[in-house]
Amino acid sequence: MIQTLLLGFVLGIEHAIEPDHLAAINTQGILKHGLFWGLGHALMLFLFGGLFFILNKIIPVIWSYGLEFLVGVMLVVIGVMSFYAIKKKSFIIGMIHGLAGSAALVLLASSIGFIFVFGVGSIFGMVLITGILSVPLRKLTKYQKHFRITTGIISIGIGLIIIVQNAYILYMIMI
Repeated sequence: MIQTLLLGFVLGIEHAIEPDHLAAINTQGILKHGLFWGLGHALMLFLFGGLFFILNKIIPVIWSYGLEFLVGVMLVVIGVMSFYAIKKKSFIIGMIHGLAGSAALVLLASSIGFIFVFGVGSIFGMVLITGILSVPLRKLTKYQKHFRITTGIISIGIGLIIIVQNAYILYMIMI
């Protein structure tokens, strides 16, 4: 049981450094945003994923791809917002990511505890990554605008890839 929970924690940390998660948080660049993103993400994984796990149901495939499509749209919006230095709501961004990630997690989970420690691992991973990124950003204040615009472009690119992939799959499911 301990090994399974440890695996869930480590997988949560690994999950936090996936490109779509980094694209969402790098445009923020501050440690507290990583924490709030991680909390929102873990909350939705636990509530939404936990509900389906407890009910012994699988999240419908069309929901899974639809939520991933929504993540793509969100990443494009976040990227555009980065150009104008508009503040983003990290907790809500994390919640949307958590909803989209619930489908695979429910299939992988062996217990509600696994879902919980996976969420804790994703919080830890996101705080770790944003903490590491915030150190050079604090020292390179004159380049923060360039960094924000660059990560905005990356966020838009990743978002468009996610949109196209999931739109195609949703189209194929519906025909």
